Amino acid sequence: MPKISTKSKSSNRSSKKTPLKVNKQNTVKAKNDKKPRIKTNWDFTILYKSDTDPQIEKDIKKFEKLCSEFEKKYKNNDKYLKTNGALLEAMKDYEKIEELSIKPDLYWYLKTHINSSDIKSQAKLNFTEEKLQSAQNKTLFFEINISK
Repeated sequence: MPKISTKSKSSNRSSKKTPLKVNKQNTVKAKNDKKPRIKTNWDFTILYKSDTDPQIEKDIKKFEKLCSEFEKKYKNNDKYLKTNGALLEAMKDYEKIEELSIKPDLYWYLKTHINSSDIKSQAKLNFTEEKLQSAQNKTLFFEINISK
C-alpha cells in the first residue's frame, strides 16, 4: 500500500511528517485515523453511464446540429444587432449551444485528470475537443458581431 506524507507545522514552527495510506477504496487515511480524508473515486455516472455510453456521441452530434442551425439562422441576419428582443432570442439560442458542449468535454477532461496515463481517455478528449471546436467555429461570427 503506497504511503503519502504531508507536512504539518507545530506550534514551535518545526515540521513533522504524518504518514498517510491509500486503502483499497482509494481513499487516503492518516495512519491512525479511521475516517478517510480524501476521496479519490469519482462518480462519472452523473455525466454518462460509461466511456462507451452512446449518449456522448448523441450530445456531440446534437451540438454540431445546433451550431449549424444557429449559423443558418443568424449569420446573414443582423436583426439581433438592432433590437433587444432579437438579441435576447439569439443569446438564448447561443446559451443552449454552450450548455450542450460542456458535458462531453467535461467527462473526458475529468477522466484524463484522474488518471493521466489513460491514453484512451486522452484520445477521446482530443477527439471531442476537435469536434466541438470545429462545430463552434460556425458561431464565431456571433461573438465578433456582438462585441463590436
